[in-house]
Amino acid sequence: MMVLLSREINEKTDFEDALERGLEKLLVFVFTARWCGPCRVISPKVQDIIKENPDVVFYQINVDDNIATSQACGITCVPTFQFFRRCTKIEEFSGANEQKIRDFLAKHKKSS
Repeated sequence: MMVLLSREINEKTDFEDALERGLEKLLVFVFTARWCGPCRVISPKVQDIIKENPDVVFYQINVDDNIATSQACGITCVPTFQFFRRCTKIEEFSGANEQKIRDFLAKHKKSS
């Protein structure tokens, strides 16, 4: 199972609350599943990225446990990373690509 040093979103209302609370921050929602091999591979790298970026708020969403949010966000594969600012999705990608996460963070932290 992927365990992040982040907050876990268990209900669709938790997702909506997270968007509202994080209006001025860059939010990253990481969609995962316990059965996902690539999720387990990227997990320690994501943990390092979280530690290196305390100004970014990361949330983990298990697609099997939170089907409503996963469907509302259009998740079709895991891991998927969605980047939000001011309640708006600004980027998304799927796959266990550490450099892509770092590149997206660098790009969007500059625009804050």
